[in-house]
Amino acid sequence: SDLQGYCNATDGDGDNATYYYKWYKNGVGNISSVTSSSYTQGLETNIHNLTSGNLSGGDNWTLSCLANDGIDNSSWLNSSAVTIHQGCEVLDNANNVYTLTKDVSSSGTCFTFGAANIILDCAGFTINYSQSAAGYAVNDSGGYDNVTVKNCDIVKGASSTTSSYAINFENSDSSLIYQNYVQRTTNNGENGDWQYLLYGGGARGSTILKDSLIYTIQSDNTPKNVAIRCQESVVDSNYIYFHFSRYENYAIYDENNSNI
Repeated sequence: SDLQGYCNATDGDGDNATYYYKWYKNGVGNISSVTSSSYTQGLETNIHNLTSGNLSGGDNWTLSCLANDGIDNSSWLNSSAVTIHQGCEVLDNANNVYTLTKDVSSSGTCFTFGAANIILDCAGFTINYSQSAAGYAVNDSGGYDNVTVKNCDIVKGASSTTSSYAINFENSDSSLIYQNYVQRTTNNGENGDWQYLLYGGGARGSTILKDSLIYTIQSDNTPKNVAIRCQESVVDSNYIYFHFSRYENYAIYDENNSNI
């Protein structure tokens, strides 16, 4: 998918803004230009996009914007750096955005957070995890705070691997799980009293919003199945569906005082 660039400026006189912009690749200027039109001030505006053919795994991109109201220029303002991601790995560059440009897969765990203040944006691409071993699509068992997982299509590859949650954000405070589509199937090869899709045991202050969670249960060994486990969090506008289950199912297991 393309990497979209947005600028936003506010003008005290209400004048429209023309934007000058620069794209930096790995800290070096790569593309620069100016918009051919002026735009309404105070509105976020898509001014230029990088096509997928220009994006390579591991590259860091930053957009810098300067606004002109016809008389005065603003100062240059940089976006957060975006790392183009094309495979499973440890996400350990704090204050960064990791963006997928293709589907990824892993025998066990795919992504592991190694620092706080990181965004994983799958941009609609698929994570096929735990294909032959136990693991997670996204793992933050290290408890790094303020992480985001969004726009991911998550599929558990093997139905017989145990305790392989889609997103494990255990003890991770103030995190965002947003607009992900999760599918998981269990069968008789999977053991354990409790199985989860989104596991936030001990996590506080998180937001779980607009996720679609599909759980197909064909196991005689997992009597308790949970879509979301959380604590002191906001859980809103999620779609949760259990299919073919004969045991106890919990859409949400709230450890303590969540806003649901």
